[in-house]
Amino acid sequence: MKVNKMLVLSIALVLFCTGSMWAKAGELYGNVELQGGFTLPGVKVELTAGEKGKTFDTLSSEDGKYSITGIPAGKYQLTFELLGMRTILLKGIEIIPGQKKELNVTMKLARLWEELMVWGERKKKKEKPKVAFVAREGRVATLSKAKLIKMKNPVYPEEVQEKGIEEVVVIRAEMNEKGFLTNMKVKKGECAALVEAAIDALKEWRYEPYKLNGVPSPTEVVISIDFKLKK
Repeated sequence: MKVNKMLVLSIALVLFCTGSMWAKAGELYGNVELQGGFTLPGVKVELTAGEKGKTFDTLSSEDGKYSITGIPAGKYQLTFELLGMRTILLKGIEIIPGQKKELNVTMKLARLWEELMVWGERKKKKEKPKVAFVAREGRVATLSKAKLIKMKNPVYPEEVQEKGIEEVVVIRAEMNEKGFLTNMKVKKGECAALVEAAIDALKEWRYEPYKLNGVPSPTEVVISIDFKLKK
């Protein structure tokens, strides 16, 4: 039986091109979880080739798994985003032709931020400082919102006011499962009296902590206290 050589050649060419096309594609998969072993469903996973390159995105499943297929070979950046969690950005993710690449990540609770302004006046007589309080969270919302439930206003030391000293004191602390601030460290502040006044007040603060699946979870808190004199 005679075989049409042109037909055989055409079929071979189609199979070769199809195989080459699939060989250029890669796959990225893995698990997304929170410290402690909790799986995280609904995490937005986005793979991008450069600033204006092609973007692939998906959501993690109920068991925290994600998968992106049909990825051309090259270098990418990968982001993981979920309300209440710190965004993860990974750069230089290399996809090799035909490769199935596994990449697992562990996300952390969003950092909580607080801002406080303490006003003072350069007067000899004793006068309680007037306090204006403003609180803000990090750039993402929380899964179970943390809330400040007890606050003590820092006292602007009179002797510091008399010297005309103004300063922003920034304290980084850890909020434990009971909502108290621990392991306080000075991130910014030169005046020892103002730093001491800030820490003394923060020892009395208490939060209703983040809750993950109803379980209180510790996190990091950054408090900025602006000691400022009235003009």
